[in-house]
Amino acid sequence: MKNYTLKISAILLLIFAFVFSNAQANDAPGKGNPEGVHEQQIKKANDMTAKIAATVNISEEQRTKLKASLLEAIVKYQESLAKAKKEDESRLGSLNQELVTDITARIKAILTPEQFSIVQSKELKQ
Repeated sequence: MKNYTLKISAILLLIFAFVFSNAQANDAPGKGNPEGVHEQQIKKANDMTAKIAATVNISEEQRTKLKASLLEAIVKYQESLAKAKKEDESRLGSLNQELVTDITARIKAILTPEQFSIVQSKELKQ
């Protein structure tokens, strides 16, 4: 079970790595966006939601909740990343694992168990 969990975490980390590859964006908050939220962060949340929606059929309510929850996780991660870079670079690796755990929990909380299982199995095949 532990190896299975590690494999899933590693795969999810790889999947989300492309989304967060430019986590240190210096773009300013866009017009009409909440304070501190950048266009790039919104795009990442939308891209992740679209990827999940392409994998399983989700309701509009689930789509809305996913976008909001993922955006919150992205903003939280990038704030923590900036703080860690200033304070303690040794914490950067654990931040990535925390992100994968946080995003996985957020997705699992919104999707049905069947939808989450499909998303997981599809990610394991990639």
